[in-house]
Amino acid sequence: MAGMKMGPVKPVHVLALLAIGALVVAVLMPARSSPDHAGRAQVAEATFLLTELRGKVEAFHAKHGRVPGVDELDMPEDAGKYVGHLSGDNPYYATMKKSGVHPPVAGRTLGWSFDPASGWWDTCTLGTVELRFKSLDCRDNKAGER
Repeated sequence: MAGMKMGPVKPVHVLALLAIGALVVAVLMPARSSPDHAGRAQVAEATFLLTELRGKVEAFHAKHGRVPGVDELDMPEDAGKYVGHLSGDNPYYATMKKSGVHPPVAGRTLGWSFDPASGWWDTCTLGTVELRFKSLDCRDNKAGER
């Protein structure tokens, strides 16, 4: 490399570097496509906790032949960073904390219910969390999941 002469920088090379840089920034930057981003991220914690609860409810039902209440399951007492607590005995609710949470979701609930006869879970229609903060499946007008 010593003694190698470099020619002038061509505009095409500069544009290529800028395009690569913009692509790297776009990939590494978190997507914040709407003002609802913070609320959705916080409600996702409730969805995660209800998904964990769902597995325990199904296992309990398979073993005991009945649907349990939250107090019969081994769930953490302090639910999460944004979720204050889990409650219910079908339907089940994750209640968002009232402080330190995006104001439109503070104190609201996300509810899921289980139909033991069919094994179907309603994961979209219950609770007081607005639809715009619920999962993409719910926002796409799917009523729940099996």
